[in-house]
Amino acid sequence: MAADESVLWVLDEDLELHVEACAYLTGLRGAGRAFNVEKTSAGRIALYLSYCQGHGVDWSSPSLAQLMAMMRWLVDEPMPARPYPHSR
Repeated sequence: MAADESVLWVLDEDLELHVEACAYLTGLRGAGRAFNVEKTSAGRIALYLSYCQGHGVDWSSPSLAQLMAMMRWLVDEPMPARPYPHSR
């Protein structure tokens, strides 16, 4: 399957499809956005949903204070190191 034919999904905490997130990604594809835009959006949506679930935030109606707390979390919380390929 070519990259432009791939399907991206976002799962909720119960490993069920997150309907609204998947609909958003489908909308990006329908608008003719590049696959990499979909892929990047899927990762960012999943990060947001994971944060909301872990911090007791209703993803569909966060307060300004909750969004500001997430922004602080993004700055303060280190992401796991990514392995880099070794040059030969």
